[in-house]
Amino acid sequence: MSISSSFSSLPKKSKNLLILGITLALFVALPLFVWSLVNMKFDVREKAEICAPRPICLDSRPPCLLPEPIDGWCPTPTPIVGCGLSCVSNSNCSPNLICVIQNGSPSGSCKNPVCISNQDCICSPTATATSTATATATATATAVSTPTSSPTTPPVGGGSPNSCAGTCGSNYNCQANYFCFEGYCRNPLCKNEVNCSCPNPTITPTASAKSTTKATSTTKSTVFGSPISTPTYFLETEKPFLPTEQPLKLTKEISQPENMFFAKYAVYIFIGFVILVITTISLALKNKRQNNLPHITPPTNI
Repeated sequence: MSISSSFSSLPKKSKNLLILGITLALFVALPLFVWSLVNMKFDVREKAEICAPRPICLDSRPPCLLPEPIDGWCPTPTPIVGCGLSCVSNSNCSPNLICVIQNGSPSGSCKNPVCISNQDCICSPTATATSTATATATATATAVSTPTSSPTTPPVGGGSPNSCAGTCGSNYNCQANYFCFEGYCRNPLCKNEVNCSCPNPTITPTASAKSTTKATSTTKSTVFGSPISTPTYFLETEKPFLPTEQPLKLTKEISQPENMFFAKYAVYIFIGFVILVITTISLALKNKRQNNLPHITPPTNI
């Protein structure tokens, strides 16, 4: 028995149900399923928890909203000139640095009082900073050495540098291991303590300081009153560089799709339509079998 003959033998109600199911499957479920496969886009923010951490300059925004950083997004911190140079007093260091001398050592090295333990003198905003600064100053960051021994910013009122709690106008007015804080020489490890006494007042750097800054002048000068001969560097005032965050730009690739419901549940919708079609065909065949049963007509001539 052919399909056409079977269809023609169906009752009118079964034919209507079968036609409705096939129409829904061909013109609704199948196009929706194909469209979902082609345009399926899930929100990238749902995968943010499994993304790899990003550089420090992007950490203030939700992770994984942008591709891998490109040049210029996370600027490399500018090396601080004079960091790590040998010194016997603060006058041997840049204005923003101080001379840190270990106990028993005749000389020390120039450090940033805000973060003495950092060898590059760059204080990162958090402990997870991933900046890769290299102190390789050449043309723009060259040290100039002169025969004179007076600092560029002379102490207030002249005389020797002050010790703890002494008045100051700059770091040059304080002795080694102290820096000028709010007009007074203080211990950088506990700047709010008037007597400079900290739980661990001894400054013990963990590693010997090394400087990659190259000086163009070979002339050496001796600091007045210094027990040893050390070069004096006079540098322009520079502020420590902190990594900054560039504005983030959102693109279409990272925006949320409009029809998220259909994109997520298209497969389930398609399966539901298929079940509906199968159910419709089953009901149509069942009605056909019931109509094919022989009907016994009782005799009427008794």
